[in-house]
Amino acid sequence: MQSKIKQKRMPAEKRRVQIMEETMKLVARKGFDGTKTKDIAAACGVSEAAIFKIFKSKQEILLSGIEYKFGGPKRELIRKVNFDPKKPEIAMRFVANNIFETVENNIDIVKMIILTFLEHPEYIKKHIKKGALLEKKVIMEAMKAGIESRLYKKMDADIAVSLLPIAVIGMVITRVLADGKKTSKKEREKIIDQIIEVYLHGVMKKSPGGGR
Repeated sequence: MQSKIKQKRMPAEKRRVQIMEETMKLVARKGFDGTKTKDIAAACGVSEAAIFKIFKSKQEILLSGIEYKFGGPKRELIRKVNFDPKKPEIAMRFVANNIFETVENNIDIVKMIILTFLEHPEYIKKHIKKGALLEKKVIMEAMKAGIESRLYKKMDADIAVSLLPIAVIGMVITRVLADGKKTSKKEREKIIDQIIEVYLHGVMKKSPGGGR
């Protein structure tokens, strides 16, 4: 006979956060398919039934956890960012710096997300629908402003916009895995400046330095 789990009482929102955080830790160690809801329940000290009272599925827990981890106050800052349409690179630099810092501070979770999305690419669209790529929206607005002002070449803005976050995330992962340490604020700013400069050379009618 299965013994009953003695559950520690916890406010609903706190329990929700606990479930998301424990799920991300487990998936980072065991992979998405290797993590069972009974493992999540055990890590949280609750029954599986208690888990399903809050979330419909393991997939929902993970996607909600990703949005929770990479949302919050910083996402509010991105929502409020204002930029000069004549200098859209300011918004790009702001977003790139935010992505760099967030990824670097959560590198294990980022690796887990990448592996999960490789195993289950169908989750990517659901993740996007939850608003997890707000950064892309801000860069898109900056890109369209640059095209409309004829500062940038006419191009497929959606493709061009996707390249900047990918470049930043790739650079962070490469540096952290290679060096095994975080970058200083000065180093981060230097890297962001170089990424933005290379990026703008590709999209601007004239190079950032003014040459053809």
